[in-house]
Amino acid sequence: MLLDLLKSGNINGVFEAFKTMPHGQKNEALIEEMDMLEIRWNILNSNFRKGIVSDDDYKAEVLKITLYIRQLLVQLEPSKQKAVLNIQWSVWFWVFLILICVILIVFIPCPTSVQYGLFKVLIALSAAGSLSLIPGSMLTIQLPRYIQAGGAVLLFLILFYIDPVKKVAATKCENIGNLLVYLRPLNYEDYTTLHESGQVFMAIGDSEYKGTIGPQGEVLFTHVAIEPSSRASFRLIHPEPYDFENPDSIYAIGDHQTLSLPVHLIGSARLFGTISDEADHPLDSVMVQIMGELAYTNKSGFFSLTIPREKQQKFQTVECYKPGYEKRLFSNIPVFTPNAFNIILKKQKNGN
Repeated sequence: MLLDLLKSGNINGVFEAFKTMPHGQKNEALIEEMDMLEIRWNILNSNFRKGIVSDDDYKAEVLKITLYIRQLLVQLEPSKQKAVLNIQWSVWFWVFLILICVILIVFIPCPTSVQYGLFKVLIALSAAGSLSLIPGSMLTIQLPRYIQAGGAVLLFLILFYIDPVKKVAATKCENIGNLLVYLRPLNYEDYTTLHESGQVFMAIGDSEYKGTIGPQGEVLFTHVAIEPSSRASFRLIHPEPYDFENPDSIYAIGDHQTLSLPVHLIGSARLFGTISDEADHPLDSVMVQIMGELAYTNKSGFFSLTIPREKQQKFQTVECYKPGYEKRLFSNIPVFTPNAFNIILKKQKNGN
């Protein structure tokens, strides 16, 4: 703007505009030079009006002053550009900081105490930085004991200690907690197949939460909406037919509570099938034994053996025997499958 005034020949306007410029855009040496030029300009005009200076000398002196002012203003232009560039970088920095705050609030709606302390600092800094970009906001406030605080600094302190979002965050997150569930197989051998596979779903009212079974049979549910009177039900989805011992049970839950839920292998309580001879004729009265539990086939060769809870497991060893027939022993029979276990007995070589 100063160079435009100089080009138009408005030297008085140049001096007036220079005086109104912010002090941050001019140094003391430049101010002194412009003051001396203004005095020289005023003396020249006064002498010209009095007739002391001729017209040619006046024009020559005006040209010298104009060139001198131009040299000074050329030195001033890089400082102005640098100031504008600094302001642009400041704007982008504070915009980026505000964007970070928004992203954190969206993805961490209920932060920990450490995270929340960091959020307080970022939010207060963002507001203070935004204020510092507003023209006229960089006022200085004199406090007692010779302490001075800029407007942006004062806003930072106010927002940090008043913490206007504390009440909102507390209302939103006070009932958000974590719940740890352990799956407890009734048979120790089932631990290896139950863990690190399958998922558990927890229903609380109209909300459902999903957790993955860990290496210790643990399922951690995070960010769960827990009220003082919350009740939860659970269902188990597993590649092998495991289920909760009490699938219809409802449990009272609380924040940071640990539940231990017994599970069992579906179908492991019963083994059934048929026993026949080599000619495919049904054999009756064949003894079938699993861990001391006995059952006998009927006339159709059918048997059904019930296994007590304490003896149930995924695979069993089955023993079959009938006088006059070879005794048979089967290892690792999958009891949990829905298929019948069909057996063929051979007659003893010395039998009738």
